[in-house]
Amino acid sequence: MTRNMWFVDIGLALVVLILALLLIDALGGPAPAQSAAKPPIAVPAKSSAERDVAMPDRTLFQEINGRPVFLSSRRPPKPVPPKPPRPISPTLVAKPRPATLPPVPELDGVILSPEGAVALLRVPSAEHSVAAVVAQIVGGWKLVAVGADEVTLEAFSTVRTVKLNHARDNGKPSSMPRGQLIGRPANGR
Repeated sequence: MTRNMWFVDIGLALVVLILALLLIDALGGPAPAQSAAKPPIAVPAKSSAERDVAMPDRTLFQEINGRPVFLSSRRPPKPVPPKPPRPISPTLVAKPRPATLPPVPELDGVILSPEGAVALLRVPSAEHSVAAVVAQIVGGWKLVAVGADEVTLEAFSTVRTVKLNHARDNGKPSSMPRGQLIGRPANGR
């Protein structure tokens, strides 16, 4: 019978050990030994901004709390109906094509340079030519492209190519090399 009693002795020893550990833990544990080498760590005081921080009001989260994430009965919120489309601005609506197109300007000259191209256009009702660059509107026509001796104009989806007007120089092309101007530049160099 004494052979089987050692189980009881070990069991009692374990119970006493567990109770002792629980008692030490409940009383706050053993006091830590402080060494003279390490001074205690100073905790910085909270700034006024940290002290003024407050938790938000719980009423802000009522909808979230009312629909817990892990419930099988949870459903997404009801969709918001879309807003009706805004009316189109009258300035964006395509203008109807007029019964007659404006008169096509005449091409009096072309100036080609590395900086860009300029067309000298004259509206039939005007006395003088107008210097125009690509995308500029002259007499109701938009200048689309400038070539060596012709330009492309567009008005109300109608595209016209206008050739250089040689009538003033007796139908002969100019002997001046292309891309060069006669005279001094405006900056005097």
